[in-house]
Amino acid sequence: MRADENTRVVATAGLLKIIDLIAQQYRDVRPDVAKQRALVAFSTLVGALTLARLVTDPKLSNLVLREAARSVGASKAADD
Repeated sequence: MRADENTRVVATAGLLKIIDLIAQQYRDVRPDVAKQRALVAFSTLVGALTLARLVTDPKLSNLVLREAARSVGASKAADD
């Protein structure tokens, strides 16, 4: 079940603020590319957190989080 329209409007605005904050870290690329990379990075981290909390194996949970962070960090490092 989806949230009501007002909740979704507020959540969308919050998401866009977070994406913009992350995009600011990609200084050496065009703004549209920075925004795309920020969306991918944030989506990766949110997905990893969700999966890490879903599984029952603590080692797998840690691996999911570590690899997602490494992937996002490697992506950012390539731009530096």
